[in-house]
Amino acid sequence: MKKTVFCALTLLLAVPWSLAQTAKEKPAATDSATVAPKTTHVEDDGDRITIARGKFSDTSKPGTLKIAVPYRKLEIKGVSGDEVIIVSELKQKGKPRVDAEGFYRLDDLDTFDLVEKGNVAELQVRRDQHRPAKFKVYVPWNTNLLIEESDSADIEIEETRGAVEIQISESSERGGGSIDLEDVTGPMTINTNVDKISFEIEQPLQNPVSITTQRDGMPMEFKLPENASATFLIRAGLPKLRTNFPKEKIRIIGDSPSEEAQTIHLNGGGAEIQITASYDSTITIKKDD
Repeated sequence: MKKTVFCALTLLLAVPWSLAQTAKEKPAATDSATVAPKTTHVEDDGDRITIARGKFSDTSKPGTLKIAVPYRKLEIKGVSGDEVIIVSELKQKGKPRVDAEGFYRLDDLDTFDLVEKGNVAELQVRRDQHRPAKFKVYVPWNTNLLIEESDSADIEIEETRGAVEIQISESSERGGGSIDLEDVTGPMTINTNVDKISFEIEQPLQNPVSITTQRDGMPMEFKLPENASATFLIRAGLPKLRTNFPKEKIRIIGDSPSEEAQTIHLNGGGAEIQITASYDSTITIKKDD
């Protein structure tokens, strides 16, 4: 199967991927029913921003977005509609910008592109890994996400329903950065060395969550509704376990909450949250106010 690549068109033709037009203004604020502004270049503190948009080749089933590139901050938001939208300060490959002196680049460094094959879209970047970029991504709600964690990067994922997998890249073993998950309802597998993980959901937890870290002392916070049912399977060295849920809603299986292996039932137990951590982790189970 041929790879399909984002390209810029003045008129939108019958191709799987396409770019929008150029505008001079910043995009207006959008709600969850609006996927993104129809602009390609906007001014932002002197930097030009590129916005690429397109669709998976088979919109009748969930697609997968793969991100395995150096990034400083990655924001992903699930939205209605069937488009994938990438926002970055990098220029798109094959679309050089003219600078203030009238020069443009002949090389393809500091560029990004999106390639789709078999309903899997992959973000590709040509840039020094020591100079990671920021990306803001809008995806259809049910999109599956496959992310390779970048060194000292921040990841924010909001309102997605597909499966989420986050894996450590070779360059990120030193740790740093954070992972924030808000109203992410699909199954999750996270293998990370970031400094902090936070998980917040406003509806009943239905799918399993698995988190593995080799970083000592990592704080993790799980903010859940008061009526949430969950089973925490914790394997960690001398963890600090904190909660503000009423005692009658918590049941600890085992002789001591300080043992290396713990099972904690919240509201009688439910979807599993499996945590495998190193030493001295602080795990907070927080009741949503």
